Amino acid sequence: MERTTDFWLQPAEHDWRPRPTLSGRDHTSFEVWDEERERIWWGDWVAFGRAEEVADPGDYVVRDVAGESVFVVRSAEGRLNGFYNVCSHRGTKFLDDEDRGNRRKAFTCPYHAWTYDLDGRLIGTPNVRENELFDRSSYPLHRIAVDEYAGFVFVNLADRPRSADGCAHAGDRVHDRVRAVRDAGPADRGSARLRGRGELEDHRRELQRMPALSHGASRARQGRPAVPFR
Repeated sequence: MERTTDFWLQPAEHDWRPRPTLSGRDHTSFEVWDEERERIWWGDWVAFGRAEEVADPGDYVVRDVAGESVFVVRSAEGRLNGFYNVCSHRGTKFLDDEDRGNRRKAFTCPYHAWTYDLDGRLIGTPNVRENELFDRSSYPLHRIAVDEYAGFVFVNLADRPRSADGCAHAGDRVHDRVRAVRDAGPADRGSARLRGRGELEDHRRELQRMPALSHGASRARQGRPAVPFR
């Protein structure tokens, strides 16, 4: 069986012609980061995670997508629903960041106990009765687009998301790469000498599981550029 190291050391085709590269400003500019969020993270389909994470009705996962807290939940009928992690009453975040678990029937906001079912419908408002001035159906959770392909879950935060055909393309590419690594056989253990802390950090990130979100999101919340540049 071919070893993993043999698989990765195979020659790769590459076009070595000079190409323009990103400037230092592109790594530190808040304007560039804002445009990146609007056009990519909030304007297109991005990988959210694996379908196994939300396999059963009521399973949910909360993640940050470039500064926006959103979650995906499996409905009682087996559909995937995606929502902003924000109560429709006072805008309270009602699920913890990076939270996951199972809510068999509903989500309840801790502020005023407004309760939503797994499809985002408002089903409970303690101390607020329905009348001609208040209709619960007018206050659902704010929905985001969600799709599943090749075992991967994708989300799109755009108000008018484009077709999910791109998910199929991305899902196929990721699926093929995962299968290639799996078929390559057991990995060899070893050590490598790295030049400085920067390379060590790069390798650490590469060895982590496939992230659904940008590393820059946490930096943006702190008022810092998405990618530090020194």
